[in-house]
Amino acid sequence: MGAFAADFNENADLSALRFLSVNSIVDPWVFIIFRTSVFRSFVRRVCRSLGSRRASLPGSSPPGDGQFCPPG
Repeated sequence: MGAFAADFNENADLSALRFLSVNSIVDPWVFIIFRTSVFRSFVRRVCRSLGSRRASLPGSSPPGDGQFCPPG
């Protein structure tokens, strides 16, 4: 950042370096997790666990009628 600004701000430079370091570590994991097949299986598991919790509550709606949960 110091190359683009007239003032010298070491804290801003360190923040930018930390962000770039974390970003290079997190980016591959984001692409792995949000691949279509992995994301679908994750959503199914979450919906199943939420459906089983809802079914155990008295007066709850039947499992699987969630707005974002895929059928099946």
